Amino acid sequence: MAELFYSLKNMTKDIEKYYQMPDEENHSIYCHFEHDDEDWEIALQQHDSWEILYVIHGNGKRIIGNHEESFRNGEVVLLPPRMPHSWKFDKTADGCKPRHIMVSFTHQFLMQCMNLFPEFRKLFKDVSFPTAAIRLRGTQKVRKVLSQLEGKSGWEQLLMMLEIIPDIFTSVSTVIIGRNIQQDDDATKLTIAKSFVLKNFPRKITLQEVADTLGVSQSTFCSFFKRMTGDTFFDYLLRFRMDMACEILLNTNRDIAEICYAVGFSDIPHFNRMFKKYKGLSPSKWRKENSHA
Repeated sequence: MAELFYSLKNMTKDIEKYYQMPDEENHSIYCHFEHDDEDWEIALQQHDSWEILYVIHGNGKRIIGNHEESFRNGEVVLLPPRMPHSWKFDKTADGCKPRHIMVSFTHQFLMQCMNLFPEFRKLFKDVSFPTAAIRLRGTQKVRKVLSQLEGKSGWEQLLMMLEIIPDIFTSVSTVIIGRNIQQDDDATKLTIAKSFVLKNFPRKITLQEVADTLGVSQSTFCSFFKRMTGDTFFDYLLRFRMDMACEILLNTNRDIAEICYAVGFSDIPHFNRMFKKYKGLSPSKWRKENSHA
């Protein structure tokens, strides 16, 4: 299985995880319904199956392939095989843990359905399977079926997924949210560095920690990050924290002090100064002007 990993030297094993769909001999699909991780995250990982992920409750930041963006409740995402991805959920003000539903299945399963069922073959006749990760729009039917999978038998889950898989792959209303990094070592290293930030931004991060994650010296990492992004690592980290602060301001009722500590600052006046420098307004004024309420 080692050949499925990207060929990076000195990489710590807990940064990028690989898994296979459990018990493939007895199950065509694998469903996961809860998110119990106390770190409120899906660690950077990749696998050789298709994955559908429906965010029932929660918002935050994700990295998929070469792309980094925010996500919110209600999103349905389709990830192609071997697409690195990492999700970090924000701890919502009401204290509820984030919830998502994940369903995975192999590409072989799709091919077998097309071979066995003429109806599937006809539906997929002119379909080009996506190589990029996509967010589906207009997914009311898909979300309804996914939300009803829990508690059903394996057979019932299979029948329900057969109902919506054609809708997922033939949807014309999609948004690309990540392209594969195609086993390029530099791009993969950058994804791992950004995933480290995604995982650890609420606390103090040292340059040595990130450099150790990639198995290089601090100076080598700084040169690498600047070359790849055009920013210094700490400029990127500061902007990331500002973006996360904006997400929390918009999606929760937390007070400014709590948000300051939640995104990795230890000094409230410094947080307010940096926020105004980057956004042009104080956190409270920015929230008021950008609130959807």
